[in-house]
Amino acid sequence: FLISLIHYGTYSQDGVGSPDALHVSSICRIASESSLLLLLILLAKGLTLVRRKISGLGRIKIACFMSLYLGASVILEGWKIYGYDEAEVAYVYQS
Repeated sequence: FLISLIHYGTYSQDGVGSPDALHVSSICRIASESSLLLLLILLAKGLTLVRRKISGLGRIKIACFMSLYLGASVILEGWKIYGYDEAEVAYVYQS
């Protein structure tokens, strides 16, 4: 959030801003959302509530889900940076 404020602060001054700061901000957002999601999954599995371990199959399922989630998030963020053309889309929900 703070990194995007740096971008928007410089954008208000020079009209260009710092697009790299905005990209770093979105990467930090992906990391924070993923870590929160992992924490909620582990809480739902009872990791901190019960003394028993998560089964091997359960750990594999969590790892696969988190890998798919992170992969999809990174791919969509890359599409937003490199493949999204603002001139073609008039409304954000149109895409």
